[in-house]
Amino acid sequence: MFYDDFTRSAVLVLVGTAAEHWRRGLGKAVLTEGLRRLQKMGCARAFANAYDPPRCLYQSVLGTKEVSGTWFKEY
Repeated sequence: MFYDDFTRSAVLVLVGTAAEHWRRGLGKAVLTEGLRRLQKMGCARAFANAYDPPRCLYQSVLGTKEVSGTWFKEY
């Protein structure tokens, strides 16, 4: 997770667990703890791509997903 204190927003990078450790709650624990730490730091918004794997993990932790527009800076 990358946090920007100027915009008070974070980006969640791909989080997953190895197949032999699925269904043990490890991925959910990582996301939950990361989001808790972001909240303590004052994060107001977190972004994750819920359309790529492991979308089920993100949906189980985040509950609902809000789709919003995305912008890209051209260099």
